[in-house]
Order: sequence, then structure tokens, then C-alpha cells
Amino acid sequence: QYRHYHGDYARTVFVGEAPASARRAATAAVTGWFAVRDRLKPGLRYSDLVRIGTEAVAAAGHPFRVGFGPHSVGLMHTDEPGIDAQGFYRKADLILEQDMILSVDCPIMDTGVGGSAHLEDLMLVTANGAVPIHDVEQPVIQL
Repeated sequence: QYRHYHGDYARTVFVGEAPASARRAATAAVTGWFAVRDRLKPGLRYSDLVRIGTEAVAAAGHPFRVGFGPHSVGLMHTDEPGIDAQGFYRKADLILEQDMILSVDCPIMDTGVGGSAHLEDLMLVTANGAVPIHDVEQPVIQL
């Protein structure tokens, strides 16, 4: 948090040698997120981002379920309007707009892979696409 604005950023970090299944799970998250990230632009809906990521993971032959959870980021972690779903908060299927700051959570939803994997970047939606607002060079880190 900086000056009342939130950031949302995630990386998979392996301490030591990661199990092969955990490395493959991290690769699945990277595959899906890169497919989404490369196609971000005004006019797409949140549901389009979920579809793009899910299709990319399947097309690459990854057996993992990756959750793609788009949300805006600003004065709150998730600051877009929601829908009252019988007492629960549910996100609307918003349309991306220019100058929106967007994050897409990309966690592995499977258990038993020998760890966890998650990837998430903050992106500024521009007229022609989107650009990261931080360093995105290392999606998976091994220490």
C-alpha cells in the first residue's frame, strides 16, 4: 500500500529444488497469464480474460486448473462495483476501459502438486493494449 493505493503482485517462489509437479503447475500459471496479458485491451470483459487463460492452459496440454480472477486495483484491493448475490459479494462482468489498473489472479487450484503456484501483475490498460506498471521479468523465482 502506498499513499492509500493498493498494489497486487504475486510470484511463485521455490526455496530449493521444487518438485517437478510444482514446477509444471507454475508453468501452467505462466502460460495462462502470458496469454491473457498479451491480449489485454479495452473492450474485453472479465469473462473474456478467464476464457483466454483457460483455453491457453488447455491448449498447452497442462493438466492443472488455474483460476483467472480479474479485478481492478485502486483505493481498495478490489475496487470495482460488485453485485449483491443474496448477501454475498460477486464481481460484475466488467468491460476493460483505457486507463484502468487491472490485476488478474492466476493461482493453481489443484492440491497435491508439492507446493503452490500463483502469478499476478498490475497492468495499465492503454488504448492499444496494456503495459505492466512494475518489473515482470521473473514469473517464477527459485532460491
